[in-house]
Amino acid sequence: MARSSASSGVEVFVDALDTAPWCPHGPTLMFERFYQEREPRRFFACSAHRKRSGCSFFQWADEKESASKRQMRMDIYKVARDSEAAHTAQYEDVRSALEKPSPVLSVCTNCACVVARKKPHQEHKVVENLSAMDVLQPTRLLPALEDVSSNAQYLFADKAVTYILNQLHTLDIRHVVCIGAPRLHETVLSSRRTKSSPLCQMNSFLLDWDRRFVSFFSQEEFQHFNMFNHHFFAGDEGAAKLQTFLRGVPMHKVAVVIDPPFGGLARPLAACLDWLYSVAKETCPAVKAKDKPKSVLSSSSDASEQLATVWVFPYFLESQILEAMPAMKMTDYKVDYENHPLFTSVGRKKAEKRKSPVRLFTNMDPAQLILPADESYRLCKPCERYVSAENQHCRKCRSCTTKHGPAYIHCDRCKSCVKPGRAHCATCKQCLPPQHECRTEASADGSVAASSTSPTCHRCGETGHKRRHCPTVAAETTAQKRRHAPSAAETQKSQGPPAKRKRKSK
Repeated sequence: MARSSASSGVEVFVDALDTAPWCPHGPTLMFERFYQEREPRRFFACSAHRKRSGCSFFQWADEKESASKRQMRMDIYKVARDSEAAHTAQYEDVRSALEKPSPVLSVCTNCACVVARKKPHQEHKVVENLSAMDVLQPTRLLPALEDVSSNAQYLFADKAVTYILNQLHTLDIRHVVCIGAPRLHETVLSSRRTKSSPLCQMNSFLLDWDRRFVSFFSQEEFQHFNMFNHHFFAGDEGAAKLQTFLRGVPMHKVAVVIDPPFGGLARPLAACLDWLYSVAKETCPAVKAKDKPKSVLSSSSDASEQLATVWVFPYFLESQILEAMPAMKMTDYKVDYENHPLFTSVGRKKAEKRKSPVRLFTNMDPAQLILPADESYRLCKPCERYVSAENQHCRKCRSCTTKHGPAYIHCDRCKSCVKPGRAHCATCKQCLPPQHECRTEASADGSVAASSTSPTCHRCGETGHKRRHCPTVAAETTAQKRRHAPSAAETQKSQGPPAKRKRKSK
């Protein structure tokens, strides 16, 4: 039976942004699509939109850039130049209104702006009688974005905001870069302006996809940003504002909180964090070793190269994060969202029963993160970290193994803990739900053997590894380097004749 020529996988490359063509959302990402009967082919597509309906840009990697796409690049540059002036003009309305004594303001949620008169916005939804503090919290006024394929906007619940900020403050973090976490950002700024809590000592800078925030935050507080290619829509001016925010603050007092779309690829997000680390390393002042406090980062993280980072992601995507950033560790803290039907623990019976599957991943030392006891978290002394009430310590695994739901049960045949209700399958050679369908394949002698559940390589077709770790690709790359490497004679010719050795005088 002939195999189908359908696509069998896609891989993304994050090291081609400097040479990649641009779409309206910045540099595109290079992807490689694999086929079962054809050679793989690379192409460029939008980094932010998963569907062509959001961004129609597409270009094969081996084709030349068309005139229309070159013109698109020039138009993007023009928009970037005009963006800064537009940001200043839109925020000026808010700033001038806030300068009035005891201002009573109105906000048009359709236009996302402060309005002086209701007449031009008669057919829009206008929220009236707002105080200055109300206007400084736009996520509580504007409707959340709902496009699931590109920019669905889910906002942290208040208790999640309080916990994250209190932990950062306890660890002596004073500057926070919020990537896609507007509720966290506005809470810091509100505390800073009202001086109503210890958080007033902190400052925040928001990098977010939602451009509506230009009416409520200045350029020194917010920049329109694409986290999948670290692109500033305001161009170099936007990047300069971030550097200004970081300048004068040592790296050990800066933290990053990133709350990306859960459908986003982990590797581009990790590349964005690495880029931010490099910007901080170049911008933040160096601290002498004798003046530097003990690092809050884990032993597997380099405090001189990384910032304290909190990455919000579902627990079932842990493998993607660890592959992209091995220094990350998953905590047991369950992150609730205010406007998500399932990712919350309050107000919805189905969600209350299952609890939120979203966790905090961090490169900080887990022993320094104290989870709230009033939410049933406790300290596991053998693991030296705080865990949830249902996460029981397994003496055989020597760790707390439960990630979600009821306590996991140890399977001696698997030599690991598994979810309750699963049974060990001799055919599949692992613990699976009792009603699962065994995947088997016929061997050469006609007997039936269990097929491997390990990953399959798109390059060689073997199981047990992925393409990026394929020994065949590594061997071809090494052979190619040897073919293109200059010979010893060519190297000597390019470097000139060897220098004569001087004899030592007796």
